[in-house]
Amino acid sequence: MSLQKLLLSEYKQHPSFIFSNEQFIIDDALIDSFNNEYLNLYRYASNLSRNSFLGSMDRCVTMLNNAFLVLHNQTSDKMESRFLMELSSECEKLIRRELAFARISEGCGANSLKSSGAVRYAYELNKDCYCFGRLDADTLNEINEIAKLEVRGLYQVANAGAYKRNELTISEGRSIKNIRNVLNRFYSMQGILDGVSSYMGCRMEVWGLALELSVSQSGWWRNTLKSINNPPETLYAHLDESSAHPKSIVYLSDVAEEQGPTSVYPKIYEKLHLNALQDLVGRIVGVVGLSPSSPLYAHYDRMYHQSFSSENFRKHYMRLPDKMKFNSHCGWDILPGGAVEKEFVEAEERMLGPAGTFVVFDGGRLMHRGGLIAQGSRIALQVIFADAHLGRRIVRRFKKEN
Repeated sequence: MSLQKLLLSEYKQHPSFIFSNEQFIIDDALIDSFNNEYLNLYRYASNLSRNSFLGSMDRCVTMLNNAFLVLHNQTSDKMESRFLMELSSECEKLIRRELAFARISEGCGANSLKSSGAVRYAYELNKDCYCFGRLDADTLNEINEIAKLEVRGLYQVANAGAYKRNELTISEGRSIKNIRNVLNRFYSMQGILDGVSSYMGCRMEVWGLALELSVSQSGWWRNTLKSINNPPETLYAHLDESSAHPKSIVYLSDVAEEQGPTSVYPKIYEKLHLNALQDLVGRIVGVVGLSPSSPLYAHYDRMYHQSFSSENFRKHYMRLPDKMKFNSHCGWDILPGGAVEKEFVEAEERMLGPAGTFVVFDGGRLMHRGGLIAQGSRIALQVIFADAHLGRRIVRRFKKEN
């Protein structure tokens, strides 16, 4: 039995996910047809003419909408209908983004592997979707010098009682830009950019960067399901929404068990054996009702960063057919003591180490988590790689328009 089937069976035993409403019914052939169309287009997107590609993408979207229409026709509940409408809309957006990236990511300028470092990172990413490393002392000192005022400011914010993740994160400004330049230089010299580029099929650079303080008072990641006394050992284990942006986590402070080490779960994603629609739904379902303008926003009244803390959200989610059901942030949902938790725990690898320790990984295909602080604090950089050519085109367009 695949890990996803085990997860689905455990939902039906989990006291927080048992509801009286039956699942929606849908013909498997509708989902299978969509999956085949989407996967074939994703695989061969770069070989098609622009018109053929756009036509095929529109067919995928039509098939998606037809599947959701079948579900719409089985409910008269306004909030449930809104859940389905927003979920189908967000899936469509994700489909278009993923396919657009697939079209540019084959043979569009990734460098050959010119160094042993590049070979190592490409090999490890292809094998396990992650690779550990460490900054040299000079690079670490340079970054710490650039970041020292921002770090001091983050601690002042925390000491004033602001503990939410977004309150303890800085992602823009001159210091962030300077740190990004330092990391791009280091990653280039070490062959990391070449390795990531080879893995992704296009030229990647560091584009997104955030400096983040994590403190023990932050409770956003803690269990909110009141039906269980002991939470699973997998809290916050998740996959990222996009498969187009590999990541890196860089420690700027020493991290032991108590300081919330980043954890990775090799091969868990592969063991899930998700179909294409499950994968897409799972990555985007947490966005549904997140906008304050949505009528679902107040209806869900969820906890910060946890969609499934809302009973109303869980009711809607559990109505989905099994072949459409997945939550990429399933670490909170896993049944304590169950077979799925055991698989995760056995696979887990924690990144412990001194300041300068880092991991490069594919967050869209590697289950991971970080920042669950028991004691003290942790300073880290959250790094996002993006297609360098696309990034430069965006910058040039922005300058031209402004």
